[in-house]
Amino acid sequence: MKSGGLFRPFQSRSFVVRVISAVVLVVIALAAVFQGGLLFIIVSWLFGLAMLLEWKNISDPKGGILPDILNGAALTFTLTFVAIGQITMAGILLFSFVVINCLERARRGSAWRSGFGLLYILLPLLLLILLRDQSGGLALVLFIFVVVWAADSGAYILGSMIRGPKLWPEISPNKTWSGFFGGVALGTISGVALAILFGNSPIDFGGLAFVLTIVASGGDLLISRMKRHFGVKDTGDTIPGHGGVIDRMDAFLASVLVCSALIYEFPGVWGSF
Repeated sequence: MKSGGLFRPFQSRSFVVRVISAVVLVVIALAAVFQGGLLFIIVSWLFGLAMLLEWKNISDPKGGILPDILNGAALTFTLTFVAIGQITMAGILLFSFVVINCLERARRGSAWRSGFGLLYILLPLLLLILLRDQSGGLALVLFIFVVVWAADSGAYILGSMIRGPKLWPEISPNKTWSGFFGGVALGTISGVALAILFGNSPIDFGGLAFVLTIVASGGDLLISRMKRHFGVKDTGDTIPGHGGVIDRMDAFLASVLVCSALIYEFPGVWGSF
């Protein structure tokens, strides 16, 4: 191997652009998480709107403006009701819009596309706001962010350096087993370190981090499968070096869903929900 060959993937212009974009996103996300309240809701709304627009563009490119209006209304109303503490009403509205969107999409066939996209994007956003508002929510949301970011970074770095056998080439030809294990390792280690920093059980939160790293990889593969189904490479071109917002948030959406379910089922282990 030539000198520097192992690190050649990190010397390209695309890698530099990817890092700069990631740093900007991290700064925005951390500012919103630490501030909480209205800023967190506004940032969540902006990210949600971008993802819904992307989903409509790749899954229903000939749908016109009506799906965008319905998606925007669903996002705005559900987040508003969650923000004022009307959780039941937010849930009713969410599933009502899922039905309405499916009925509207049914005119063009494949109604599941509209309902799945709306539910898969909005539900994690609503749960994330609820997690942030609970006691200890700041540390918990930071934990999810750090674990998912670390898992993504570990997968990208080790996968780029080692390569090797493909994880699931029919769905995502660039992902490798070395990247998968690198993501699991770095994500779990980061979760344990953060648990120690916040004075929580490294075993309990290390176990949660381990689960979330696997879920994050599954969320990434799910969106990769959807992109192949729709015949697109990326969900958009909003973020330089990363593609669309969904491309950047796919692992995070899945992790929030599973983390929320685990906390709800075992409130004495990781907190109350």
